[in-house]
Amino acid sequence: MGRLFLYVPALGGRVVEWESLAGRLAGEPDCVGDEFQHWPPRPRDRVGVWSRGRLDRYAGALAARLAEIDEVATLRGRPYDEIVLLGSSIGALLVRWAWLDGSGAWSGDPQPWAAKVRRIVLVAGLSRGYSTRLEPGRRTLRLLVIKVLVSIMSPIRFGWKDALAGSPFVTNLRLTWMRYMAVHPDRRPEVVQLLGTSDSLVQREDSRDIEQFPLASHVSIAGASHLDVLDLSGPTGADRYVVLREHILEPSASTTPPPAPQADATDVVFVVHGIRAGAYGWVTEIRQLLAATGATWRVVTPTYRYFSALAFAFPVTRRRKVRWFLDQYSREVAGHPMANFHFLGHSNGTYLLGQALKQVPAVRFQRVYLAGSVLPADYPWHDYLAGHGGPPRVGIVRSDRGNRDLPVALLSQGLRGLRMRDIGDGGFGGFAQLDAPPAIQWPFFPGGHAAPLATAERRREIASYLTTGTAVQPDGLIDNAGGMLALASRLSPILILTVAALVIAALGWVVMAPGALSISLAALLVVAVAALAFV
Repeated sequence: MGRLFLYVPALGGRVVEWESLAGRLAGEPDCVGDEFQHWPPRPRDRVGVWSRGRLDRYAGALAARLAEIDEVATLRGRPYDEIVLLGSSIGALLVRWAWLDGSGAWSGDPQPWAAKVRRIVLVAGLSRGYSTRLEPGRRTLRLLVIKVLVSIMSPIRFGWKDALAGSPFVTNLRLTWMRYMAVHPDRRPEVVQLLGTSDSLVQREDSRDIEQFPLASHVSIAGASHLDVLDLSGPTGADRYVVLREHILEPSASTTPPPAPQADATDVVFVVHGIRAGAYGWVTEIRQLLAATGATWRVVTPTYRYFSALAFAFPVTRRRKVRWFLDQYSREVAGHPMANFHFLGHSNGTYLLGQALKQVPAVRFQRVYLAGSVLPADYPWHDYLAGHGGPPRVGIVRSDRGNRDLPVALLSQGLRGLRMRDIGDGGFGGFAQLDAPPAIQWPFFPGGHAAPLATAERRREIASYLTTGTAVQPDGLIDNAGGMLALASRLSPILILTVAALVIAALGWVVMAPGALSISLAALLVVAVAALAFV
C-alpha cells in the first residue's frame, strides 16, 4: 500500500502547519499511495493546557490506535510497507513512548506495527522534557514567568506536567529508550531531531539520549523557533520545505553529539546533601576522595541550595526536588550510558533517592550509602534488591544512623502524623527490610544528624565502601538510641498533629473573634512554625 505518515502535535493540538506540509508532501512523486494523518483527529482529544490526563495514557492510546490502523489496512489487503512517526514538542514524547510500548519495551510483547516504523521525526522534540531551571542559555524573562506559574499550579494535576524535565514520565522514557536501543540494535529506527536555531526551550544537549545511537541525527532549521519548524510561510518557506522534505522522506546522515564531560567514566557517583546544607564541607571532602580513585570515576555533587526544615515539611516543595534529581540522573546516564551508578545521600538526599526508585522503574544504582535517612522504616528495599526477574535495581545498600538524630526522630517521623507516608524514621529506628545481605545496617553512631559523616576517618571509610563495595564495621557503635529520644520519636506524630491543630484553631479564633489576645497568640504560633525556615 505504501507508507503511513502519522503526526502528533504540540501542546494545544495545532495541526495547520502540518496539514499544509502534508499536502505538499502528498504531491511528491515518491509519495504516491502514501497516507498522511494526524492524531488525535478530534481537537478535544489532544493534549491541551487544561488537559488532566496522564501522558502515558495518551501515549498508550496512540500505540493502540497505530495497532488498529495497521490491522485494518492489513485486513483490507493493503498493508503498510513502512510507518513514519512525527511528533512536535510534547508530541515527540508521546511518539517515542508509543513506539517503545509497541516494541514491547515494557511488556515484552512487540506488536507488528512497531516493526514497520522506519523513521521517527522529532519536531523540536522535548527529549529531556521542558526544564524550568534558569540555566546558562535559558535565563529569559519568559522562562522565569513560566517557572512561577508552574510553581503556583504545583498542587493541581495537569497532563503537561508529565513533560517537565525530571518528571517520572520523561525520566522513565529516556532511560528505557537508551537501554532498549542498546539491547536491540536490530530494531532501531532512524530518528531525526529537527531543531530551530532560535529555539529557546530545547537545546541539542537535551537529545543526547537519542543522538548517541547510530541512525540518529540532529538537523538545524534556520530561523525557526520552538513551534514554527513546520511553518512554510514567509520568504524562507521554500528553502525550509526542501530541508523538511529531505529529512522526512529520505534517510538522514547520522550525527554525533558533542562529547560529555568525562565521557570515558566507568563509574558515576552522586553525592547529595540534605536540608540546611549545600555542596561543601563533607561533600567536598568525599568528592575529593572518590575522584582520587582514578580518571574513570566521575563524581557528581549537584546542589538544590539551602533547603530549610520548613520547606522539607511541605510535600509540594519536597517532591519538586525529586524532579530536579531525576533530571540530573537521566542527563548523567545519557552522557555515560555504560557506566555503573552509585549514590551517597544524607538527610533529604536519601528522600530523593527513595522517591526516584519508587517513581521510575528504570532508575538503578549499584552501591548506595545513606546517612540520617528520612525514608520510612517500612521502605520496600526488598523490591529493589531482589530484582524480581530482572537485574536488581540496587546492588547493595548501607544505612548509617546517629543515636541522637533529632531531625529524623522528631521532624521526619512526626510529619507522619499529618499523613505524610513518604517520610519517616528509617534513618533512626532502622529499616525493617535491611535485615540481610546485600544490606548493611549497623548499630548507632554516637551523635546527631550528621554523626556518620562527622570525622575524616568515617568519610574515608565511606569512600572506600562506594569504590569497593566492602565495609568494615567501626568500633564505638552504640546499640540503643539516646535517652528518651526513641519514645519521643514514637510520640512525635501525635505532637506534630497537635501543633498543627493549635495553629489552625488559633487562626480560626482570629477570624471568628479578632482581638489583641487572639491575634497575639496566633502570631506567636505562626512565628514559631515559621522559625523552622531557619533551623
